[in-house]
Amino acid sequence: MPNYKRKVLKRSRVISTATEERYLLFARQPSRDIVTVMIATGMRPKEVCALRKEDVVIQNASNELSQSFVKIPVQMSLEPYRKVYLGDSVAAILQARIEQSTTPYLFLDLSSMKRWVFYTKSVKNPVAYIYNRLHDQHRLVLAESGVDFDLFDCRCTFAFRAFEAGEDHMFIANMLGDKSVNTFLNYLEQA
Repeated sequence: MPNYKRKVLKRSRVISTATEERYLLFARQPSRDIVTVMIATGMRPKEVCALRKEDVVIQNASNELSQSFVKIPVQMSLEPYRKVYLGDSVAAILQARIEQSTTPYLFLDLSSMKRWVFYTKSVKNPVAYIYNRLHDQHRLVLAESGVDFDLFDCRCTFAFRAFEAGEDHMFIANMLGDKSVNTFLNYLEQA
């Protein structure tokens, strides 16, 4: 009977600041913005790729109690969406994306596609296109920059940095959209 053991990663799942900076130095758009948003919010890659203009709520900075956030649809829950709160830098990135985007999706760049008409007839899901393109660009940036991390490591990095900054573990688990605090604790264990 074969022995199936879980493969243990030899590297940390938390992205160091130096690795993040090197990656962002080599990354092109939209990968740079997507990875920045993922590290700052803990959102999953597909959640960022699926962001639409109407999902982003940018609040006026004059009111201390108001906070910008993103609405992420939640399945099988009493709430229709979860709020992912945004810092000023991420809110600025998303605001710029809203102003520049010519489609409902924030990270779908029509200028990078040679034939939009062909694309719309052949692909029914623009989120899948953005997601696949992100992974292709991510592999290229890893090769050029010499760093190594998985896109889901951005979630672990967010969780670890938020915990180090003194955030409550329940708040972090809710921001990540995890059903259980145990998932968040697994992130910390892998760090």
